[in-house]
Amino acid sequence: NKYTLSNLTDPFAHLTNTSINKHSPTFEEAKEGVGSGCRWEVGRLREWFLNRGLDWGRVWRRIQGIVILTLLPVSAEVPISGDGCCFELYGFDVLLDEGLGVWLLEVNLSPALSVDSDVDVQVKKPLLIDTLKLIDITEKDGIAAEEHYKTTLSKKFASQQSLRKSPPANQNPTRHHPQTAGDFTKVFPYNKETSFNGAVKVGSPTAKQVITDVRKRFFV
Repeated sequence: NKYTLSNLTDPFAHLTNTSINKHSPTFEEAKEGVGSGCRWEVGRLREWFLNRGLDWGRVWRRIQGIVILTLLPVSAEVPISGDGCCFELYGFDVLLDEGLGVWLLEVNLSPALSVDSDVDVQVKKPLLIDTLKLIDITEKDGIAAEEHYKTTLSKKFASQQSLRKSPPANQNPTRHHPQTAGDFTKVFPYNKETSFNGAVKVGSPTAKQVITDVRKRFFV
């Protein structure tokens, strides 16, 4: 529902969570400036900024900076996969204030990938495709995984340890991810100085230096 202060008890006007808004009786209706559903995809938001002469590049750089500074303190705690196939998908929720300041609201671990609207199809399908490209899962890997599980499940008395074994994967621990993969753009490391395998201990001189540099690059 359209934002208004006249009714503070309307959850569909004051809560932006899709899990709530999808139950609104007007969810599927075409609404002013929004259309059906309750969200825009980023391209539409960027277009809205540009049409009003607002600095979208500045906002987007700040969002990238927030992502880097949020993950940097825990990078040293992330286990390293021996075959280079370990990954995680996070969902960052940010708020923009009237001065176009960017504020981190929360970080979602394994964000919902269900489809509730046309925008979900436009955003999540390419997201999944680009994720598979980024982690370099090939058709050969898929076939190997399928054969692995077929063999495992066909063994009537297979041990629990055997069931937990990971399928064969692309054994390439030294793989280097590209600068772009579909709509993904690598934002860190962004130069030779920050190419230190991504792990920085909190409070170390390296961490302090990187934080200072990120602030200068992304928060101008």
